[in-house]
Amino acid sequence: IYGSGISGTMNFDSNGKYTAFIGNYSSEFEDDLQGDYINGRSSITLIAKSGKKEILTIKVIDGIKYLEKQIGITNQYVYFKKSASNNISNVNMVDLKDIKDVALEWRNISKIKNYKEFIYDLDGDNVKDTIKVKISSEEIYNQIDYRYTVELNGKAFIEEYPVTVFSEIYIVDLNKNDNKIEVVIQEDAGSDDPVYSVYSKNGDSMNKIIGKDGFNIKTNQTGIIAAKTKISDLIEPDFYENVFEVKNGIATKKEINLDDYKNTIFRSEDLYFTQDMNNISKYSNNHENNEDYTLENAGIYTGEFRFTILRFEEGNHFYVRLEDGREGYVFPLDGYLAG
Repeated sequence: IYGSGISGTMNFDSNGKYTAFIGNYSSEFEDDLQGDYINGRSSITLIAKSGKKEILTIKVIDGIKYLEKQIGITNQYVYFKKSASNNISNVNMVDLKDIKDVALEWRNISKIKNYKEFIYDLDGDNVKDTIKVKISSEEIYNQIDYRYTVELNGKAFIEEYPVTVFSEIYIVDLNKNDNKIEVVIQEDAGSDDPVYSVYSKNGDSMNKIIGKDGFNIKTNQTGIIAAKTKISDLIEPDFYENVFEVKNGIATKKEINLDDYKNTIFRSEDLYFTQDMNNISKYSNNHENNEDYTLENAGIYTGEFRFTILRFEEGNHFYVRLEDGREGYVFPLDGYLAG
């Protein structure tokens, strides 16, 4: 959503329910996912947390639908533009659901005492398979070190990993159109991006078909699995730069065509902006010796940024164009300026 004097966002879910956020107001309403956001309506009502209501009238100007807000003797408009909704190779990303909500079973490592068994037919051969997570411990330098092993039918495919790394395990059918059930493991890599891995049974073994930075894992259960990284988790609308298609034990990375997003305005209040990534070391070096040396002294800025993504960069940052025309890099604090 963007326009004159008003800004906001619109989210939508797989049930066809849209939520509009403009300023401190929000409102939910239903519409045809294939149609315009405000098709067939004369107005919508946005309701603030305080209970105050804001009624916006739908107006058509040159065939484009706007929401009209009367301010004094002038009208201000919000233009609801249907932009690319994270469609990757014609895949409808609207249908993505949290992996926790669709998993056949899942556990956090903290809920496993000594071992946990998951019994499912993982490859459609009508024979039940057993995935077992075992916890072991030993004393090292007067501290107990806990480690985990994951087995398929008694044969380890992950051995002696630190429990502090292992976060969650999911048994989930990522593609209901094949005969596979996958095992997804989320690992917490500390200050770095968490890592998730996807395993698929092949004969008597478990093949690791995905090993990628990411969290907030979602799937549409027709083959697509998507995850966010630290930077994409801090922008709206939802954006997944980490997308795979899983079918018959094979994972294919889905490339993102940024041309699909050239009209999408992203927003963040939690990222930093600079026109030169060397400014990060410039700030660190100077601030270490002079606490009065600020981020802005080094050409690094905070605040609310609205931007289009021009390209991905190596590392956890995007090259973007801000609404004011400046081009540069947005990046999260953690991993660059922590401490």
